Amino acid sequence: MRIPADLANVDPHIGEDMATIFTFLAREEDVVYPYDYRSEIEQIIARWRPQAEPA
Repeated sequence: MRIPADLANVDPHIGEDMATIFTFLAREEDVVYPYDYRSEIEQIIARWRPQAEPA
């Protein structure tokens, strides 16, 4: 299995947070988009991937 370089070089603390979120999502049958936090999520995505087009 090949791990993308972006994920392999993540700070350990951030990696732990990511693992927590991925584990939570994997256990959920229905994942609901948190519309209350849409603007904050879009700001994070814009900082992470500035080339991404807004939804």
